[in-house]
Amino acid sequence: MLAGSSCPTKKYFFKDQLVLTIKDINFYINSQKKSDKIFRITPLDGTITLNNITYAGSIYIYINDKNIEIINKLPLEDYIDSVLRTEGWPGWPLETYKIFAITCRSYVIYQVQHTRKQKKHFHIGSTNAHQTYRGMHTCQTIKDAVNETTGVVISYKKQPILAMFDSCCGGITPAHTTGIVNLKEAPYLARPYPCTYCKGLKIYSWKKNVSLNSFKQTLQELYPKIGKIQNIETIHDKAGIVQNLRVKDTKKTYTVNGKKLYSLFPDINSFAFTVTKKRNNVLIAGTGYGHHIGLCQWGANELVKKKWNYKKVLNFYYPGTTLLRLKKKNSE
Repeated sequence: MLAGSSCPTKKYFFKDQLVLTIKDINFYINSQKKSDKIFRITPLDGTITLNNITYAGSIYIYINDKNIEIINKLPLEDYIDSVLRTEGWPGWPLETYKIFAITCRSYVIYQVQHTRKQKKHFHIGSTNAHQTYRGMHTCQTIKDAVNETTGVVISYKKQPILAMFDSCCGGITPAHTTGIVNLKEAPYLARPYPCTYCKGLKIYSWKKNVSLNSFKQTLQELYPKIGKIQNIETIHDKAGIVQNLRVKDTKKTYTVNGKKLYSLFPDINSFAFTVTKKRNNVLIAGTGYGHHIGLCQWGANELVKKKWNYKKVLNFYYPGTTLLRLKKKNSE
């Protein structure tokens, strides 16, 4: 979301229905072919509905020989307001949403600064690979949280941070992790102590049972010749994050990278887990929900219940950082 600076060179005005069709890498407006490769739709009432979801701002459509990009350009605070609905949980209190507003704002500003150096039409994606974004809503608590923290970001050395977060950290100490994020480039993510406040929650621990045959079939996507599995060994880093899985059949041992294993099995909720062979079944058991780095959302909400304010919570999860307010020209 948050489109780049390229703009269409022609303008078309429609008071009534507009039918935009893309066929054979060409735009058609109400069945008339246009030569434009960039199209911007700006609604008269300030909102636009796409696939039954209402968005603020304008919609940009970029078309080239390889793909089509549909991008929503909107003011920063409207974007944060929308993101909190999908990245938060219904019923969370104002103080919790203030924490998330500042975290999400910091994250997107960091992405804006870095994508300006790349040849992209957009600054940030709309899925959980970045921040999940699903358009407008009417939750007043969220709107109040955004308004009360307008322009506030988390900073390190006076620069907005890569404010990573997950649902539940699982009690991991981020400073002890290997391979999730470059902690030397982002020392504020190298928290040297664990969060224990999410421990009593249902999503803190999890387990999945998979038949040994089904487990082998999934691994055959990587190693087609793998035979009858005899033994499974999980290799962890100091924090408990899976680095590799060693799977031995009757002839040899196969090694599967931890992140690759995570992608192969959708039921795995985090990077901290063990894989154990139990006769004809495989038990996958772990803690946490997400990547274990930065803010623990459910942990933060538990701290709010303990009367911590948003500043104290953010300082706990991002040690060594300070809060600053963006200048208006940078927050629009």
